[in-house]
This record gives sequence, C-alpha cells and structure tokens, in this order.
Amino acid sequence: MPGTSTADSGTAEILFTGTGGLTSHEFIRAIRQHAVEAGKSRDEQWMADYASISLAGEALMWFEDLDDETQTDWKLLRRAIISQYPNPEDNRPKSLPL
Repeated sequence: MPGTSTADSGTAEILFTGTGGLTSHEFIRAIRQHAVEAGKSRDEQWMADYASISLAGEALMWFEDLDDETQTDWKLLRRAIISQYPNPEDNRPKSLPL
C-alpha cells in the first residue's frame, strides 16, 4: 500500500505526506486500525501522538503550525487533516436525487 512500509519487526509503518501515497481518509483509517491493534482505540491523545510521528514532508510542516490543543486531540486533529487535505473525490459535485 502506498504510504506504508514494513519495518524490521514486520509491522507496517504508516507515513502521510499530504502530497502522495495515502489519502487523508486512508491515513485516518490506518491510525484507527493501529490503535485498535494496540488496544488504544479510545485514547484520543495516544492516537494524536501516533499520528504525529506518522507525518512527513508537507504534512509534518503543516502539523507543526497547529495549536497545541489540535496537535494532542485526535478528534480535532482528524478534522484538521481532512480540512487541509481533502480527498479528490470529496470535490466532485454531489448528484441530485431524481
């Protein structure tokens, strides 16, 4: 999968740059999946911390400019990620019901 690599331990490393590889939705899902596997799915600060070490390049520079509250709260951080890095399909016009 683009945006991931396998470390020596055999676990996939999640990497989000904002400019290629994982989309924002794929990144958020990957962080949630890792949190479930680590038994931390209800720990918003842990997930925000884990997401922060999974950022690189443009996304990391953007993250460093966020306020402290957003950096440490997964609910706020994931909203900020989606806002900053919308998926291309999010920009498609919505079809009208017939």
